[in-house]
Amino acid sequence: MKFVDLSTRLDDWNAFVDQNADASFTQSSQQYQLLKHRQHNPLILGLVDDNNNILIGSLLTKQKVKLGMKYNLEYGPVVNDWHADALVDAFFAELQAYAKKHNIMFITVSPNTIYQKFNDEGTPLSNPDETVMHKMTELGYKHEPFLYGMTDTHAVPWQYVKDLTNMSADDIHKSYHKMVKQALKKQGTGVHVRELGRDELPLFKKILDDTSIRRNFHTKDLDYFETTYDDFGERVKFVVSELHFPEYIANLDEKLADVNQKIADLEEKLANGGNAGRINKQLADLNKQHDNHTKHRANIVKLQAEQNSEILVLAGAQFMIMPQEVDYLFSGSYEQYGEFYGPHQIQDYMIQMTHDLGIDRYNFLGIDGRFDGSDGVMNFKTKFNGHVEQKVGTFDQPVQGFKYRLYRLGKKIKGTD
Repeated sequence: MKFVDLSTRLDDWNAFVDQNADASFTQSSQQYQLLKHRQHNPLILGLVDDNNNILIGSLLTKQKVKLGMKYNLEYGPVVNDWHADALVDAFFAELQAYAKKHNIMFITVSPNTIYQKFNDEGTPLSNPDETVMHKMTELGYKHEPFLYGMTDTHAVPWQYVKDLTNMSADDIHKSYHKMVKQALKKQGTGVHVRELGRDELPLFKKILDDTSIRRNFHTKDLDYFETTYDDFGERVKFVVSELHFPEYIANLDEKLADVNQKIADLEEKLANGGNAGRINKQLADLNKQHDNHTKHRANIVKLQAEQNSEILVLAGAQFMIMPQEVDYLFSGSYEQYGEFYGPHQIQDYMIQMTHDLGIDRYNFLGIDGRFDGSDGVMNFKTKFNGHVEQKVGTFDQPVQGFKYRLYRLGKKIKGTD
């Protein structure tokens, strides 16, 4: 076996990543290119056999921290079998030696492995899987305390996943919460979902910026989205939901015409001596429907006039596509247009696409890991009927022990440890 730099063998690396059940898009060659273009100092290091076949490896970044540098293996390494002790041990031993040679203070590893699964109420669906925990501890790595809460800068500690294995498109739709089923009926009334081209990414960026201000979360600059679009190609989707005013108003006109016809028919029956009590009750209900449709139509016409457009953007989201899963990454929406359920339309569109591509996992990614109802993001995601996964977490290994201890002491004093 040889420990080598795989950064010049991106096609081979991608083939290796694609066949690994636990690999993430963050370990792909496309991510390497994105990080390189964004000047984040990526490397791909790994072990190969005598025929240069890749056995184990990881994309990692070199990051500046107080007192020195660290290597960060986010969602890595890519390991086919964590029980293959000789291989795993050799990789981490070589990584440690490589880090020491390049004056790295410490190594941070956040494997893309699941520690435990839960249902929406927090009841365990599996026992904790201690395999990676035991192996990393055996290698001398210190496990950081399990985290709770959302993060947009590090590997997510908790995620929400929908398993599509053996589900038909109809099964998927039936599995949704009744509120989502009701929301999806808007698709037939003028709400549509489409994918954005590169020149439309400023539109996506604007949605995220507006949402980040309202919800106080970190977003990316336009260059990130454009570079992601260029580097990931068909493996990234930027999707928006939109309200088409003419179609929506025409649908309301059809409803009004239908109600008016029913009112006319009942009034004719009443004039011809029909059951007055029953007919008047039906008329009262229909007149109420008529008033609601009329008021709603007036509001929509007013909204269109204010927008001065035939199309209103409701929400947008970014998705990463891998053979193993589709990941829901960044998103935003205009809260004032919530009645049109734009985010729900996008989720259904991408879940159905995941199914059509023959991919069995749809990963909603981050939730905060609390099951007390306080996590609004989780409350939205559970409406699509999946399960919760707690990741194994993050491990640190000092390379320069004295400097690392000073670094941790400084973080502790500042209250950031």
